[in-house]
Amino acid sequence: MTRVVLSIGANLGDAETMVHQTIHQLSQILKESKASRIYQTAPVGVEDQPEFFNAVVMGEWGGTADELLEKTSKLEEAAGRERILRWGARTLDIDIIAFGDQVSHDPKLTLPHPRAHERLFVLIPWIELQPDAHLIGRGDVSAIINALQSAGATL
Repeated sequence: MTRVVLSIGANLGDAETMVHQTIHQLSQILKESKASRIYQTAPVGVEDQPEFFNAVVMGEWGGTADELLEKTSKLEEAAGRERILRWGARTLDIDIIAFGDQVSHDPKLTLPHPRAHERLFVLIPWIELQPDAHLIGRGDVSAIINALQSAGATL
């Protein structure tokens, strides 16, 4: 079993309900899953879109990272996810933030997530679940949060 950290986001349709449903679906897929509270956050990248609802789910996964990516992609597809505009509005987005200690530079699935260290909407819910969280190659999540907030970043 591998400890995984997943980030969930949605901002189209009934986005908050979609995040709740996805947390429930992931609890059926992962062992010993736990979820952060849901945060409402401003969009990043493309600002002219509705606010997002975000959460983080942690749990244990018995397969490979690619198998988990396949499962999460199917959940996105079932939710009507269309990949039209990078960082654009979406019905559901599930990112694999960390997959145990695995490091991968594969463009299909880069691990840990290449922008996790820039995103308070990932880091703050993660630290809620795991106060001693560590992002491989970046350091303690609490220190990353402090540095981002000191630089003026907000959730």
